[in-house]
Formats: sequence, C-alpha cells, structure tokens
Amino acid sequence: MHIILTGATGTCGGAVLQHCISTPAITRVTVIARRPVKLAEGQEKVKVVLHDDFTHYSQPLLDQLKGAEGCIWALGISQTLVNKEEYVKITHDYAIEGARAFATLNESFKFIYVSGEGADPSGRTSTLFGKVKGQTEKDLHNLQVTFPTLRTFAVRPGLIDPEGDHLKDRSRTTLEVTMQTFVAPILRRFGKGSIIGTRPLAKALVDLVMGDGNPFPPGPGVEADGKTLSCSVLRKLSRV
Repeated sequence: MHIILTGATGTCGGAVLQHCISTPAITRVTVIARRPVKLAEGQEKVKVVLHDDFTHYSQPLLDQLKGAEGCIWALGISQTLVNKEEYVKITHDYAIEGARAFATLNESFKFIYVSGEGADPSGRTSTLFGKVKGQTEKDLHNLQVTFPTLRTFAVRPGLIDPEGDHLKDRSRTTLEVTMQTFVAPILRRFGKGSIIGTRPLAKALVDLVMGDGNPFPPGPGVEADGKTLSCSVLRKLSRV
C-alpha cells in the first residue's frame, strides 16, 4: 500500500513514519516536507518530496503520487508560534488544499486529518485552536460531496505523550515542555482517555488509513456521522 504523509518531522508524524517503516503492508511512503527528514534516510520504501507551497500541487508532483490510497495529514503548528492569519493558513488551508489535490489519486482515497481535542465544528468555542481545527474538520468532511472518491476522518488525539525524542527532528516548544512536565503526569494517572502515546497513536492512524474508509458506527467519542474520532476511540483502536 502506498500512502502520503505530512508533518513527518513532528511528534505525531515522526511516530507515524516509524510505524509505517516497520509495517510490511505499507510498501511505499511518500513524505511531503519542506526539509529533509532524518528518519527517512536509508529507508528504501520512503521517498521524501521537498515541497514549499502546501496550497498548490503541480501535475508532475501529482503524477508521482498517483495510485496512493491514503494520506495521514499530521502537519500542524502551535497557535503560540505564529499569528492568526498564518495559523489559519497552516492549519486549515493547507489541509483542505491537500485533500482537494489528493482526492482523485485513487478510486477511493482516505484522508486522515490529525485534529485535536477541543476542536469545535460549531464555532461556539472561544479558542482560536478550537475554531480553526473545528472548521477544518467540517470543511474536510464536506469535500466528500464534491469528491465522492474521498473518505475523510478527523482524529482528536488529546495530549500526545512522546515515547522517544528520536521520533522528531526538532526541539520541543516551551508549551510542549510545560504540558509534558506538568499536565501529562496528571492525565496518565487520572485522565487516560485524554492522553495517548505516540506509538499507539501511530498504530491507530496507520490502521485507519489501511482500513476500508467506512464511517464508524455511533458511540461514545464518535461524531460527524462516524468520521470524527476522539482520543478515547483512538486508544481503543490501538488497544491501549
């Protein structure tokens, strides 16, 4: 199976790449990134395509991606690191344009968007994170009307608990350090449904992109007619 991956130098994307490398059923991974990815070096089934403009995909690039069956979109940035306009562009616009461009690569294409707990498609939340992530989820799911071949999922992993800093190429932000130092220990003990390690998260995402693309049945943690999954559902998928 050939899949596309973005965000491979981040905490989540790095873990996904590592899991793909060790999964025999994944035979080819095309990583779209702005810079080289250390984890991909020397890996025969991984190809890194350096790409600057995530709002545009040329036909020669799409020709390279033809036949891919799915994408795990782990590209993202903290709202504390950029202004509002840039945050919307990276979080919403990049994902939407990626889904549009990839939708016709295969007769059935799965697009897995890594969102986050607190995303609010209704827009009633007061947080920028919640509004933008929620709007992105909503717009992605609506793309299926225009592109019947597209199968979208939005996943909300909550706090991601890194298992080995070798999984990412960049240093952690101050916010990440604070969350891991003070919040993660509390959630590990009292709020397991709101935290997930990078390894089980990667397994859940890869299993999802390898699946049939059908919506999940109604149940706790399942929203948007079976296409948006909470952290607790991801934990069950990875059997944590």
